[in-house]
Amino acid sequence: MTVLSCDIGILAPFQPQKDKPLGQQTSFISGCLKEAKDLGCKPAIFNPISIMERPDPPFTGYYLASGKWCAGQFECPQIIYDRHYSTVGGFEKSIEQVKDYLAEDLKSIFINPLEFSRLATCKTTCSGKIIQYGFRTPGVLAERLISSKILNECLEKVSSIVVKPIYGRMGKGILRVRRAVHGYQVEDGIQKVSVSSADEVYGIISMHAKILEMETDYFFVQENIDIYQNKRRWFDVRCLVQRTNFAKPHVVGTAVRVSATGGNVPNIDKGGLAMDPIEWFGNLKKEERPDQILKSIEATALGIYQAFENEFGFIGEAGIDILADLTGKLWIIEVNVKPGRLVFQRLGSGFGLTETVKQQYRDKRKEAIRNPMIYAKCVLDERTEI
Repeated sequence: MTVLSCDIGILAPFQPQKDKPLGQQTSFISGCLKEAKDLGCKPAIFNPISIMERPDPPFTGYYLASGKWCAGQFECPQIIYDRHYSTVGGFEKSIEQVKDYLAEDLKSIFINPLEFSRLATCKTTCSGKIIQYGFRTPGVLAERLISSKILNECLEKVSSIVVKPIYGRMGKGILRVRRAVHGYQVEDGIQKVSVSSADEVYGIISMHAKILEMETDYFFVQENIDIYQNKRRWFDVRCLVQRTNFAKPHVVGTAVRVSATGGNVPNIDKGGLAMDPIEWFGNLKKEERPDQILKSIEATALGIYQAFENEFGFIGEAGIDILADLTGKLWIIEVNVKPGRLVFQRLGSGFGLTETVKQQYRDKRKEAIRNPMIYAKCVLDERTEI
């Protein structure tokens, strides 16, 4: 048996029997493999489940050869780019044990430190850190929604709330609740429902929890931030911050994500739109210069990124989601440790944008795929020197 060397490993749920073995990440991770090879590295993809089943190297890994997926036996990768998502219900204990085994026993280096990734993925603990670092984030009114009584207490404190899964992703399971003249109005992304009591609101949340095969105590309650809306659509701003070396991190690209008509979350995977921030803010807040708004948003994204680095060490990348409220204040909503690139892909073929602007977004997407591999090689080179 030939054992192949591997210096950069990508952790992802690879399914070789499918046409797109990496699901929605297939194109993106394929691009990562190409970029790593162009840098002179030896990359491969590893499914944590296969490592769990056979924990001693060599590991079964996958690579591209002449456009075809091939399997091989590989040494343990020295550097790891983690693209294995947690579930909406939280971390899979066995998968996290594999990551700990790779980092602690086999001494692989994750380009996003595991401690940071786990903290940021849990939205309640991440919120606490953001506040600790001195940035604005919507207040957590209840860390776990365990009863209708807790929900009622939250609705007595503020007039509108957002209910989210603690480990949510892709906009799943998010509800907005607003106090109305006679009771409450609940938005679930499909419809708006008026109810008369907090118990009825809790019943709707319980129903959505069951759809996700969860209990309500997997949800938390956060205050809602009133923002400018264009045609009654919610929006937020995604800033992708990355490293390519041990100098300063930088914002690779920024885009506005806008909810679908009738939607309650500005998530691309939930039918949302991608918009150019200069165009969006130019139409939304005509009294302010959109370039100045964008500059403030990107400075905030870099600020929180570097605050996390001050505690956890160098971070390879993060997607920072930010809101601008009615007074112009900026609020950090989430820190995403496995950010996608779909928003830049959409803008690269965006309707109404000039060809020059679309090309800029296509270039940003390529850069966003290349940068983690450049940084991984930087970490690898430093390790080799030591």
